[in-house]
Amino acid sequence: MKGALIMYANKDEKISRRTLQADVLDFMTNISGDWIPENINDEADGGHNGDNYIAYTFYVENVSDETIHYWYRIYIDDVIKNVDEAMRVAIYLNGNKTVYAKKNRSTGKPEILSHLKTKTMLCLNSERILNQGMLINLL
Repeated sequence: MKGALIMYANKDEKISRRTLQADVLDFMTNISGDWIPENINDEADGGHNGDNYIAYTFYVENVSDETIHYWYRIYIDDVIKNVDEAMRVAIYLNGNKTVYAKKNRSTGKPEILSHLKTKTMLCLNSERILNQGMLINLL
């Protein structure tokens, strides 16, 4: 098979999807990152939200016979009451965690290593290479 990536939410049922969408929480309040389970990146497949956080684990796999270069982005398409000022987005890529946040309004510097580049888009434009048969796990 030439040039084929598949994306799926359950590693035991590799049903390829074009889009994945987490369930909505009707209400969320402020929480500390310490309240999120330490094993959140491998506790479940698909949607596994908590009371005050959204979590969705999925997989991308190269099922072709060649190396594939790919890019990805995550969009935050709606913000109410400037919640993005306090919001953090954690991405686990094969168990490696990166946390994203907007720059601090007072200092203009990111409070953590990476930052949200615009109000509505979490830019993850880094190029990734997926070799034949390689699987990545994302939360």
